[in-house]
Amino acid sequence: MGLRIGKWAGILGAVSSYLLAALLIGFGIFVAWRSGPATHFHLMPALNFNSLNFWSQIAFAFVGLEVAPILGGEIFDPDRAIPRAAWISGGYRRDAVAAAARKNQHADRIGPGR
Repeated sequence: MGLRIGKWAGILGAVSSYLLAALLIGFGIFVAWRSGPATHFHLMPALNFNSLNFWSQIAFAFVGLEVAPILGGEIFDPDRAIPRAAWISGGYRRDAVAAAARKNQHADRIGPGR
């Protein structure tokens, strides 16, 4: 098929993705304007035991190792860089989990109703 014709498939996919996102955002704004928002939005979650799972998900997203196979062809010297990045991000994850464990070390003393 060649690059002259084949490139249009990617361009068409990108344009259709942006159009679909614009329609979805437009409809969402219209509905929110007409009947109000469906939920109340808070920038930071409440700092209680019900939102504890949120912080572990943030720590997992911070690691980002799932992107390495996708970008493997773009990484300079992947045989050296990927293991090094895994160790570094693993250290960050370890530190985040340790900080959360230290924070919740005496959770029985600060439970509900105390």
